[in-house]
Amino acid sequence: MENLRTRTGILFSVLLTVLAGLSCAYYNTFYNARKSYDAAIELARQNPDNPVSSEEILLDEAVAGAAKILTVYSESHWADDAQLLLGGARWQSSNHPLTGSGTSDFTEAMMAYSSAIVITDEQEIRDRANTGLGLAAIELERFNDAIVSFESVSRDDSKLYLRSRLYLVETCLLNHQPERALAVADSLGTPGDDSLAAELTLWKGRAFMAVGQPDSGAVLALSAGDMFGRGDGYYRSLTTAAEAYILDAQPQMAVEVLNRLLAGYRSDLETAVIALLNGKARTLSGDYTGAIFSYRSAADLDR
Repeated sequence: MENLRTRTGILFSVLLTVLAGLSCAYYNTFYNARKSYDAAIELARQNPDNPVSSEEILLDEAVAGAAKILTVYSESHWADDAQLLLGGARWQSSNHPLTGSGTSDFTEAMMAYSSAIVITDEQEIRDRANTGLGLAAIELERFNDAIVSFESVSRDDSKLYLRSRLYLVETCLLNHQPERALAVADSLGTPGDDSLAAELTLWKGRAFMAVGQPDSGAVLALSAGDMFGRGDGYYRSLTTAAEAYILDAQPQMAVEVLNRLLAGYRSDLETAVIALLNGKARTLSGDYTGAIFSYRSAADLDR
């Protein structure tokens, strides 16, 4: 009897060792896949205008790792995280392609996010997947699907909830529903996070432009620019303000805003966009010499 208990104890110990090994194996697989994905995102941040080949390689590694978990360790508690990771990698692959562009990875991203929503028991993962699903749907111009996804995000994480509502405002504008966009924006109050407050102010400005109030849109966009202070948000805010002034038949005001922006910008692609807007504003204000110079600058930068 003692020998039986001994053998049983040995078998139980072996079983625990095997299970621990399996747990370690799928954790390492997920960890390495996530590490590759994070490294790809960092490369994209460092090279926003010129994707590098190593980013694509890292995303492929992330996809392979996530796929392995879903195939070999499909019953593990990392499966829903793997679906989320797979969706993120597919979305990034299409959003920041090395060559050309396509929609197949956006479609696959939607499928991965949808699967994560179905299999998970965690509200956090469900919310993150709904956000990713909505973003992929926007890229495929499936705006109604995107609206449903963003509206499905819970209030559990206040920042994620607010971001989903900002995406909802954007989607409503893309779907030619500016009044609905304004209603959503107004419902959000004043965010405690400065960057999210700036984003909300900017999107309110764009919504006012869409409902035929470009003067209010310009004021809000400039306010958002002051809140951002620098970086991509500052660029988006001031170019939006310039567009609003052009719509409001105040091209000289647009020129002033764009000149301020040009003074501190170094990205060729974004400077080319600024120069194009500047050319349009100068044409409307009657400064044809300045307009020609701006258009030529844009052409030189876009080569």
